[in-house]
Amino acid sequence: MNGYTTLSPIRVTFWPFRLLHYQTNIVHMKCLLLGLLLPLCFLAQKKYYTIGEVLKNARQLTYDSATVKIRGYITEKVGKTTYLLEDRTAEIRVDIADKFLPGQPFSDREEVIVEAWVQYEINKPVTLTANRPVTHD
Repeated sequence: MNGYTTLSPIRVTFWPFRLLHYQTNIVHMKCLLLGLLLPLCFLAQKKYYTIGEVLKNARQLTYDSATVKIRGYITEKVGKTTYLLEDRTAEIRVDIADKFLPGQPFSDREEVIVEAWVQYEINKPVTLTANRPVTHD
């Protein structure tokens, strides 16, 4: 041997450094958790679409199976469960089952909120199918 003895390294840490390391890990975990949950808050908020936007993006909205939320006026009943919904941009036919109609009668001057799936087929008009109860604004 060369006359040197090898000693195993002794790990001595000063306790405030350990506490600082622990607190840093907690901060990192909070940031990670916030980063994961923040987008979910924005997904929970539903955007109101105009009928013009729905007509313009109907193919993509149908493909995504998205529920659209529209504010407008039901102006006319054109079939057993089919109604004409209008807003300031356009009009569209909406199929609303009786169970989704409001309990109280409403007029064509009252704004309603309709949540529905978009029905898009080539060479046919775009329609909506209500999948939640229609509510008054």
